[in-house]
Amino acid sequence: MKKGIGILGLMALVFFVASCATSEEAISTTVTTGGPSVVEVTTYQGPKARVAVARFEMKAAKGYNEIGSGMSDMLVDSLFKTNRF
Repeated sequence: MKKGIGILGLMALVFFVASCATSEEAISTTVTTGGPSVVEVTTYQGPKARVAVARFEMKAAKGYNEIGSGMSDMLVDSLFKTNRF
C-alpha cells in the first residue's frame, strides 16, 4: 500500500515538473488592420439611415423601470454620435 502511494506521488511529481517546463519555441504574432482608419470613420458623409429605438423592458424581479428608458436613451445618443443615423 505504501509502495503504491509512493509510486503515485512520484508520478504526480514528474507530471507536475514536466508541465511547468518551458518550451524553447518562440511564439510570434502579427497584427494587421484591415478596417477603415479612425479618420475615415469619423468623417462619414454618406446617406443616413432612419432607425427607431424602442424602450427596453425591465423583467428583473428587483429593479426600476427607468433602467430600460435610460438604456434606450444611451443607445440613441451613441447612434447619433456616429453621424450615420
